[in-house]
Amino acid sequence: MRRGLSIAVAIQLSILLIASLGPSAGAKGQGPVEDAISTVLGDRATGLGESDPNKVLVVSVNLQESFDDKDVRNTRDIAKFPGRLLRKTPFKPDVLLLQEIRLKSARFVAKELTARVGDRYVVGNELLPLPYEVVGGTWVQTDTAVVINEATMTATGEGGFIRTPHPWGVKKKRMVKEHAFLPVQEDASGESMAFMSLHFPPAPGSRKTHKKLFGKWTQEVIDALEKRYPRASKLIGGDFNQLRKTAGPGVRGVMNANGYKIVAPTKEPFRTDFVYSEVDGLRGGRDSGKARYSDHVFIWSLVQVP
Repeated sequence: MRRGLSIAVAIQLSILLIASLGPSAGAKGQGPVEDAISTVLGDRATGLGESDPNKVLVVSVNLQESFDDKDVRNTRDIAKFPGRLLRKTPFKPDVLLLQEIRLKSARFVAKELTARVGDRYVVGNELLPLPYEVVGGTWVQTDTAVVINEATMTATGEGGFIRTPHPWGVKKKRMVKEHAFLPVQEDASGESMAFMSLHFPPAPGSRKTHKKLFGKWTQEVIDALEKRYPRASKLIGGDFNQLRKTAGPGVRGVMNANGYKIVAPTKEPFRTDFVYSEVDGLRGGRDSGKARYSDHVFIWSLVQVP
C-alpha cells in the first residue's frame, strides 16, 4: 500500500510540476494538465494500434500554419493538434494530408506524432522554409505536404507537386498553387498507393465560371496522378474551397465522373474539406467542437486497399 501511494503521489506531483511550467514546456495536448498527463503517462496509454492489413487510416487537415510568420513562430495552437488527433482516431494515422503549412509546421507535426506514437513519421515532400517563391516572374505558393507513418507505409518514389493556376491572388502578380503528392506502398499488403494533399484558392463569389475552373483544375490533377501512377490506388484530400453541395461540373462532379468518391466526411453538405478516394471508405469522421488548432477541423477515413 505504501509503495502504491508513493507512486500515486509521484505522478500527481509530476503533473502539478509540469502544469506549473505552462504550455511552452509541455507543448502537447490542449492545456497544461493534459500536457502533463501525456508527458508522465505517454500518449501510447490511449491504446492506439495499427490498422489491419489492407486498411489505411488517412487524415486531412488545414492547419493555417503557413503565411502568418507570427503564428508560425508561436506553436501553442498547432501543438494542440497531434494529441487531439490521437484521441479522436481509432488507429494510428498512416497518412496525413496537410494544407496551409510550411517546412517548419510540417516537420513539427511529424516530430510530435513520432514522439507520441512511437512510430517514425516523416514529411514526404521537399518544402522550402517559406510557403512561396518567385520563379521566372511567377509567384509559386507551396503550402501542402504528405506525411507518412514509416512503420506502416514506405515511400516508393520521390514526392512532388502538381501546379494549378491561382487567378485570384495578389493583384498584377502571376500566381500558381502547388499540390503535394507522394507514391507509397502499404507494407502489410504490398499494395501501391498515391496520395495528394490539395489546396485550391478561394474564389471571389460563386459564379458559374468559377465552378468550371474548379472542375477543370480537378481534372488536371486527376490526369497528372493517373499518368504518373496508373496502377496505384489514389486518394486526393484537402481544402477544395468548394462546397460539397455544388452541383454540375465542379469538384464533386468531376471526381465522381473519374471514379473518385467522398470517404471523409460522409455527410457534410456545407464543408470544403474532403478526402476523395478510388478505393472504398470503410468508415470516417471529423473532429468535433471548437478545434482550437485551426479554423478548420481534421477529417479522417479508414479506407480498404484492394
